[in-house]
Amino acid sequence: PADEPDTDASSDPAADPMTEVEAFRADYQPANAKNVSALGKAGYSRVVAASAGGGPQVEVGWLGTDVIYILTYTTARSTTPAAAAQQVPRLVGLARQLKP
Repeated sequence: PADEPDTDASSDPAADPMTEVEAFRADYQPANAKNVSALGKAGYSRVVAASAGGGPQVEVGWLGTDVIYILTYTTARSTTPAAAAQQVPRLVGLARQLKP
């Protein structure tokens, strides 16, 4: 009957013990990424190996309000992974200016 409560736990958001931040970290944050504090609700950074089209990539991702952001900077082919990693603080700074 329509007046009986729904006993299906999968339809009850309160039944899911995973928080929004935990879900972001589990579903979107790459395993090799480092946590970034004070960037949205949760943030991460990582350096991705060079691809055929360029050098290493610096990636910063964060959980905003009802949206996930990913900012990627592809370095020149001649850039070493260590040099790319030095760009992480600059990209994080830019991310903080773009959107909380």
